[in-house]
Amino acid sequence: MPDAAPGYAARRAALADALRRQPSGAAPLGLAKRTSNLFRDRGEGAKRRLDLSAFDHVLDVDAAHGAVDVEALATYDQLVAATLPHGVMPAVVPQLKTITVGGALAGCSLESMSFKVGGLHDTCVEYEVLTSRGDVLVCTPENENRLVFQMIHGSFGTLGVLTKVKLRLVAARPYVRVAYEVHPTLEAYAGAIGREFRARSGDFMDGILHAPDRHVLSLGRFVAEAPYTNRYDWVKVYWQSTARRVEDYMQSFDYFFRYDHGVTNVHPRSAIGRFLFGKLLHSGNVLRLAQHFRRV
Repeated sequence: MPDAAPGYAARRAALADALRRQPSGAAPLGLAKRTSNLFRDRGEGAKRRLDLSAFDHVLDVDAAHGAVDVEALATYDQLVAATLPHGVMPAVVPQLKTITVGGALAGCSLESMSFKVGGLHDTCVEYEVLTSRGDVLVCTPENENRLVFQMIHGSFGTLGVLTKVKLRLVAARPYVRVAYEVHPTLEAYAGAIGREFRARSGDFMDGILHAPDRHVLSLGRFVAEAPYTNRYDWVKVYWQSTARRVEDYMQSFDYFFRYDHGVTNVHPRSAIGRFLFGKLLHSGNVLRLAQHFRRV
């Protein structure tokens, strides 16, 4: 795939120059972006804002070598849409569409493939980080910046500004079949999780505890064909379906973001309300509303 955003180096240089020109002793520095934050700074007082909104491109998908170069403010729906046509996907995909690559690293993302591949940071190959002085650090597990590489995840921007990430890709297929196992006790549930972890035979695993005697383990596997497909981005609510269904089929893109409409706190609550407004109340808009009204 050719460079989707020529000029990355120039944009990075301009950002580095902006950092160098920050006056010492000025107000604290915050980051500005187009997407909403899952974790919001509720502190009082003015902040200088460093605009990162231009760093939102998927730069290169190298399916042959299983890697993608992506800017830190690209969202995961962008990234998945860019990689799936090549038959590959990021090894860890957060469940909300507008989570950014940099935000997922800052928050130590774990998702349903993590039982096989670890956290998002375990699938990263290289970072580019700008320091507060405007220096560019290329960080890998082996080079002179290896300690920064090890510490960048979960640092919430305190070590520098992440501008680009190289992520590992894994093979993907068009559909995901999910089987739902019901276990009556927590002990049986934990045993089933351990069994699947040791077997590593599936592609995805997560689950929901619906009641003290209804522990549902969701086991997903890529498949080439599907007899039907479901989507959970409008009227249907995914977590509710796991209590009723024995199995389900989704297109791969829809599986990755099956929780996007509210996770377990779906809005509106009624089916009629979701029919009228459900398409509008995806995670990005709900987070924007919460940020605007200062509510959770």
